Amino acid sequence: IVENVVEVEKVVGMREEEVEALRSSLQARADAEREELMKLNLLQRNEVERTQGELEAVQQRAAAEQEERDRLQHELEEIQAKIMHGGEHVQDRVTRQQQELNERARELEEQQAREIKLAQDRARAEEERLAQEEHYRTLEEEAEAKTKKLKQLYSKFRAAKTEILDLQAEQQQEKEDLLHTVRELTRQLHLQNMVIDAFVPSEELAKLERRAVWDEDGSEEWRLLALSEVKDPEEEYRPVSQTSLLRPTSAFSLRLASDLSNNDPRFRADNVLSFDLDMPERTTADYEVDVNPTVRAALSAALQDDENLEVEAQENLPSMGGMGGWTPDAAGE
Repeated sequence: IVENVVEVEKVVGMREEEVEALRSSLQARADAEREELMKLNLLQRNEVERTQGELEAVQQRAAAEQEERDRLQHELEEIQAKIMHGGEHVQDRVTRQQQELNERARELEEQQAREIKLAQDRARAEEERLAQEEHYRTLEEEAEAKTKKLKQLYSKFRAAKTEILDLQAEQQQEKEDLLHTVRELTRQLHLQNMVIDAFVPSEELAKLERRAVWDEDGSEEWRLLALSEVKDPEEEYRPVSQTSLLRPTSAFSLRLASDLSNNDPRFRADNVLSFDLDMPERTTADYEVDVNPTVRAALSAALQDDENLEVEAQENLPSMGGMGGWTPDAAGE
């Protein structure tokens, strides 16, 4: 007889190998996302540097715009620093910054148009002044000189028009680049928030937010305060060993505090001194009455020795014999 023994292995839950593989997979995914964020950060920095170079090129042609463009660049770097280091209400700030960029770009366009118009007016006034100073001998010389001047003015007009178109195109490209940068920063912000929500516990995030402060005077970036400088609302009160006590108390202190004979205030829960009881003066008196000396002597003797107390009966007590009752003599008989 051959018996086939079949062993069935029942697996409950996940094996350690599967748990380790899952942990390794999640860690690898987190590392890949971290590397992707670093690459996006590098690309973003390159984009900001390219934008800054273009801004500097425009500033060379318009010196009056230097201060305004520097402030725009500073605000852009401030937004980038806040997004990279975390912050509060960053999405609202990015939206407001985008509106400010649009408004500044419109102001720059108007300023450039005014400057070009002023330059044209000055050139026209100079041409008119030179024309008034010239004197011609014949009409042919005047016509030839004016034709030559007209060609020069037309060449200047075409050059100015080309320069205006170039400036407008560059400004539009700069505006689009800045808007693209803001959109990229916003997208990166959403991505970082998703990573934080997926991998960082809410308790740890709350602790970091309480410790994070913006350093405006120094490096202009977020920094974390020391744990000793952060006040935790849950640790406002000191821990106690019992709810009825005001401070942590050991068993030794409790035992000495329960001893009523120990008057040492060191082991008392409350700062209350213990004093002996002061008895008040007596305000009453015992009742005393004069007693007959004979009665007092009899009572004293009775209290001292009850056995020696003798009671003498009178001899003329009434007799009970004539009534048919029991008598001592009848009992003796």
